[in-house]
Amino acid sequence: MFKQPCFIRKNTPELRKKLNELGYKESHYNKVQYEYLCVGDSNADGYISFNHYPVTAENENVIDCGTNEQLFLALAALRDVGGYLQWYINDNTGEWVFCKCDRQFACRLDNDMLRKATPAELIEHFKTE
Repeated sequence: MFKQPCFIRKNTPELRKKLNELGYKESHYNKVQYEYLCVGDSNADGYISFNHYPVTAENENVIDCGTNEQLFLALAALRDVGGYLQWYINDNTGEWVFCKCDRQFACRLDNDMLRKATPAELIEHFKTE
């Protein structure tokens, strides 16, 4: 299932739709009144959490994405099985590849094996926002 807890300091219908595309499910809470979207540890079953306030340092594994949607979605997509909508890196070329395949096989580029980007690499890559 999903493996990287993170949150973003915004809540829009478009962002929730993108989380749905990743495989997250919306809960029954009123989504409009909550400012933050959270995914990860406490909702490993694939539900989106909605909060009035940001997740605190209760769990040091939770990553604060600020308002950076690209970073949030890249981290939220990380899972153990498959590569759908996840970022990969070719260590031979340094190229970043976004996997749109919905297969449980590793993506390949020019016969070089790609590996999934780590949370630290995603943070560095998307830190521009």
